[in-house]
Amino acid sequence: MKNKILNIAYSCNEAYIAHTGISILSLLQNNTHFEEINIYFIHIDVAQSSLEKLQKLVSSDNRILHLIPFDKICGNLNISEIGRHTETVYAKLFFGNIKGVDRIFYIDSDTVIQGPLDDAWDMDLKNCYFGLVKTMTRDSNELLGLSKEATVYNDGVAMVNAKLLREDAMEEKFLAFIDRFNGKPPVLSEGTINVVCNGKIATMHPKFNFSPIFYMGSNKKLFKILKSKTYFTNKELSEARENPIIIHYLSGWFLRPWEKNCTHPLKDRYLYYKSASPWAHVPLQDKKLTKSAKRMKLGFKYIPVWLFHLLRDIKQRLN
Repeated sequence: MKNKILNIAYSCNEAYIAHTGISILSLLQNNTHFEEINIYFIHIDVAQSSLEKLQKLVSSDNRILHLIPFDKICGNLNISEIGRHTETVYAKLFFGNIKGVDRIFYIDSDTVIQGPLDDAWDMDLKNCYFGLVKTMTRDSNELLGLSKEATVYNDGVAMVNAKLLREDAMEEKFLAFIDRFNGKPPVLSEGTINVVCNGKIATMHPKFNFSPIFYMGSNKKLFKILKSKTYFTNKELSEARENPIIIHYLSGWFLRPWEKNCTHPLKDRYLYYKSASPWAHVPLQDKKLTKSAKRMKLGFKYIPVWLFHLLRDIKQRLN
């Protein structure tokens, strides 16, 4: 049998290095059956001591860490504003520039992997550039100029067809889209992918990008909120709830597990891997939900869906 090789990518700056390391540790512990695991870390403004810590973590598991400075593959990127994010969110657009890699699995740093990645790694991308999980948002379609029926995807976890990106010179198309918005495309890299690759994105099972929104209501309620016929089936959502493989700790109504007041139902999974990592000593951060977030959380959970939408739309108009 041919050796099974897994190519993984992360990208971040120093602010997220601990979360990246904790995610990598969880990945390694739950995917020991792969003959080879190559981790490509695209970094910007990361301390040498942090890079050495990552190197030690990966090599201690007899895996390979490839350190790639952000500018080495993303040197043509010209962005003007990124808000609370860093430039590294755009790294996945340029994976075609990683030599010798035809297929690579990108994972955001704010994640924990608690199971094998085989099903995602083996997914048939066919002639698609990315394999992504559908997003829950109702606002992105209009913002991106897509039809109401178009499926919009989250790019925090992505199977990337680097070979096809290279062959179709997609870098030029991504850069042209970003330039069209003077370096500030709507929804950053996620918006860029959804527009430029529209029609050539394969759908990944939601268990590989399990976000906090799934805990805000039953499957039935989520369907009502989305008003979408293209979202996941009841069976797929139930499978993801029962066995989430990649837990994505997006900011929102639970806070995050590295914050003291986090109420995420799966925060203990992050804390478990943190305690076993070189970042076990890093203290949890002080943070509380904003009043606006608290109101939205309570509204989402307790008031009728139609009234939630009405109040939310009024709030957006006033803003």
